[in-house]
Amino acid sequence: MNTRPSQFADIDWPQLPRRWRETLVPAELPGLAREIVSVIRQQIPEYRRSLDGPYGKATRRGVEEALTTFVAQVTRAGELSPAHLELFRGLGRGEAMEGRSHDALQAAYRIGSKLAWRRIISINEVEPLPPDTVARLAAAVFGFVDFLASVSAAGYSEAQLRGEEMQARQRVRLLQLLLDQPATVSGAIAELAEQVGWPLPAEVVVIDVAESADLDDRGLAAFGRAMFGPDVLAGRVSAGSILLAPAPADTTHRSRLAAAERVAQVCVGCPVPLAQAPQSLRWAQLAARLGSAGVLPGNRSIFCQDHLPTLLLHSERALHEQLIRRRLGPLQELSPAKRLKYANLLSTWLELGCTQGELASVLKVHRQTVHYQVGRLQAMFGDQLHDRTARLELTLALRAALPDWQADSR
Repeated sequence: MNTRPSQFADIDWPQLPRRWRETLVPAELPGLAREIVSVIRQQIPEYRRSLDGPYGKATRRGVEEALTTFVAQVTRAGELSPAHLELFRGLGRGEAMEGRSHDALQAAYRIGSKLAWRRIISINEVEPLPPDTVARLAAAVFGFVDFLASVSAAGYSEAQLRGEEMQARQRVRLLQLLLDQPATVSGAIAELAEQVGWPLPAEVVVIDVAESADLDDRGLAAFGRAMFGPDVLAGRVSAGSILLAPAPADTTHRSRLAAAERVAQVCVGCPVPLAQAPQSLRWAQLAARLGSAGVLPGNRSIFCQDHLPTLLLHSERALHEQLIRRRLGPLQELSPAKRLKYANLLSTWLELGCTQGELASVLKVHRQTVHYQVGRLQAMFGDQLHDRTARLELTLALRAALPDWQADSR
């Protein structure tokens, strides 16, 4: 609830007799302040202990200031000073920092207004006011307390928002510390994790969210929670738009990602111990690059665990090019279409280890054609086809080369 600028000015302060202003009402203030604090302690469980500490002193001061200010207003109607406004706004901020709900303070204000009005009625029984003055006084009492409550509510909202923003920044900071390992001291991670209430998991996965998803900080955090649960860390850090979630990333997460709308490519790294989170990030970002290049399927979500051989081959680009040159030279001399045809034949033959008849069935071509093509392969590769090490290297080289050759053929 925000305070309206006109809310205080709208209060219709009655003109009270001099004896009311200078003697009767001021005489009631000390006892009334003590009574309000005592009843608040009795009726609102949240305040039974807290009113004994520093915040209790602020609350008692707030009650006294509210009563004193009210008397000042009915004596010489005017504006509240910035110091008064800050006092009551501070009461609201204190509630938020103490971890209490906003309802407790609002209940305290209601108790204060009822007890104050009860005292006024008792004074009126001794020295009656005209009925219209009593009505205006009642409206002024409850309107004034409502105004103070709205000031405190604004302070509560400010502190709550500030606290949420601070925790969000701390969670992003924690994410960055985890991704900076091993340079980050483990004690710093544990301390910050405790501050933000993030339970340290044994294993994590790191998720790269493509920048084209166009998510701001809040949007990224909301997306992360929706996909991976409340314990996800999310932030736009030096590595990009990153999520970090407790492992494993299972079929539930796959289903959520598949159903997500308006989100660009998401790459989920392999599960690793918490201290190795940067490795999971590297694999996720490698998968993102391979997905963009067409090496990996262009799905909106890529799970690194589904593509370990391809990631292994592409983790060191220069080595996989060496492997291609070393083992696939005969195929590179062919036209793109023929190169792809014989590469697929060789890959199937190596991985399935089938006879020519079975090859014909798998590839859906005539047996005589397969016989001719296998003869060409034997002529091109010779003894490599029967050497265990060479066959392994041929298989890996084909895994590395086939995506590019398929693109060339298209």
